[in-house]
Amino acid sequence: MNENMEPSDFTNDDAPFEWTSLSMRTTGLSSAIWVCDIRPIIVVTDRSAILNRSELNRLYDWLRLNQIALQDHWDGNIDTAELTQRLRPLPLP
Repeated sequence: MNENMEPSDFTNDDAPFEWTSLSMRTTGLSSAIWVCDIRPIIVVTDRSAILNRSELNRLYDWLRLNQIALQDHWDGNIDTAELTQRLRPLPLP
């Protein structure tokens, strides 16, 4: 896979999995992210910004805050609709 590709570059025939887009409003992060449905993959979508230490720490904080919901989704125990209901945003910095 080309390292510069984004989830939207794939068609359903290209990728054996689905992506869920999560807005900054949903996550509390400084950039929208994509979450893969069956693999533990998170993609930060703002290519123009390189995450600084603070933003990277917030991403890690968000992952820890939502670890159980994300793992349940990746394990196939919940669908995307339930995932989005269970995800919690970070408080504003």
